[in-house]
Amino acid sequence: MLKLTLVFLLFSAFPHCNKCIDNHERCSDNFDLILVDKSSGENLIFGPNAVYHQDSVYLTTNIPGYRANHSFFNNEKIQSSLNFPVDTFFLRLSVLDSDTLIMKYNYVANDCCANERYGKLSGIIYNGSKAEKIDGVYNLLK
Repeated sequence: MLKLTLVFLLFSAFPHCNKCIDNHERCSDNFDLILVDKSSGENLIFGPNAVYHQDSVYLTTNIPGYRANHSFFNNEKIQSSLNFPVDTFFLRLSVLDSDTLIMKYNYVANDCCANERYGKLSGIIYNGSKAEKIDGVYNLLK
């Protein structure tokens, strides 16, 4: 009985493993994007001839309760900050201008995510055209 009590005390002294703790509730890929002028190839947000002001540009959704800014700037790119797969993002460029991003995912099993599915981003459709991925960054042509 003493051995059983010691084993119980040993196991209770250490926290139980939870494989989902390191997941940080992220259930979709982060992605980076830039907005590029179709004809000149210049970055329209961060370049020397930027058309849009960085302070007014961000990603948002129309999901109730999630209408806020869901992005941040990372090395002159926009990066998503939402933890779950979203089918449609809106790239707000100014008070009067926003564009639509349709997200494409391949879903893989993951016990830590809702519906046990992790969304691996497979592509972005920007205003009806497939965004090209160059060096890990989606280039949106405007």
